[in-house]
Amino acid sequence: MAQGRFEEAIDVFQQLLKKDPENYRFEKKIKDIQEMLEKQKS
Repeated sequence: MAQGRFEEAIDVFQQLLKKDPENYRFEKKIKDIQEMLEKQKS
């Protein structure tokens, strides 16, 4: 997956998290994607 798609996914999950702040799955997905981005950069 291209870096731009990871960033798009983060944006989508952040929007979902704003609508449902108690949904821990959205936070987990954001963290998972951020970790994938970091691995891709190194």
